[in-house]
Amino acid sequence: MYKRQHFNRPSPFQLSVEPGDIALIRGDSLTIRTLASGSATPATATLEMQHLEEELITTEDMRADSAHRFVHHLLNVRHSFRYRVRAGAYATPWFTAEIAERPLIRSLRVALNFPRYARIPPQRLDPNVGDIQALAGTSVQLAIDLSGPDAAAGFIVHDEGRRDTLTLSRATAEGSFIVRQEGTYHLLFVDERGIANSDPIEYTVRVVQDARPQVLVVEPEPVSELNDALATALRIRLTDDFGFSRLALNYRLAESRFGTPDAAFSTIPLTTLAPFELDQEVLHAWDLRRDTPLDPVPGDVIEFFVQVWDN
Repeated sequence: MYKRQHFNRPSPFQLSVEPGDIALIRGDSLTIRTLASGSATPATATLEMQHLEEELITTEDMRADSAHRFVHHLLNVRHSFRYRVRAGAYATPWFTAEIAERPLIRSLRVALNFPRYARIPPQRLDPNVGDIQALAGTSVQLAIDLSGPDAAAGFIVHDEGRRDTLTLSRATAEGSFIVRQEGTYHLLFVDERGIANSDPIEYTVRVVQDARPQVLVVEPEPVSELNDALATALRIRLTDDFGFSRLALNYRLAESRFGTPDAAFSTIPLTTLAPFELDQEVLHAWDLRRDTPLDPVPGDVIEFFVQVWDN
């Protein structure tokens, strides 16, 4: 005795789908390609998509090209979903597009500690401001809050290729670098899978120039005569943007009727300097008998100049 059994009629075509199951990074694009082959390939097909843990199925109509291919592009994919392709009564198996998160920078805080000589108090930039204008030698302290998967490594990446390693602690990172030259930097975080944060912001570093100190001998005149006491009063005007460290008087016997002129200058340190007064006058009573080994006679010429160093 025979038992009747029903069989579905074989489909006259087959559908192969690429990429099938796939892992994506949130924000990636996905191109689904379907190739129809067989004796009677369809001219149209439907892409069915369903977010995981949702019942709603959305559809997109597709039309085959001359090579019997159906192509559909998805941009900026944000959620995991499954998909399949249906043509007539035939449907492919469900495939899954699984979305993985990237490390994400939630907030950035920057503090600047200026060189001691500048006597500028520490400065905190506004939240999420990473562009820097500072003196060379300024220490830049970074504090970053993170979200997404835990970062396995973090770096400050400078445009010249140098990397400063960040210290990671749960959802935060800290690090620092010294301002030495102008350029740019960005923050790079990588998780255990090797996935990095996308499109990091490029911040600029601008170096504020420390101007050279200026010195002017107000008195005596450029050409003047010594008195019988072989002394003269020096009045020196100093200006700088951050202050001074040293002041020196340099002199030599340039012409002499009886002696040999000096080839090099000798130096007298001047200690009446106010290091942190940015615009000041220094008075010095220069007694050649006391301060130098010179014993000038009428007709001798003594050259001198003043040097100043900033701090």
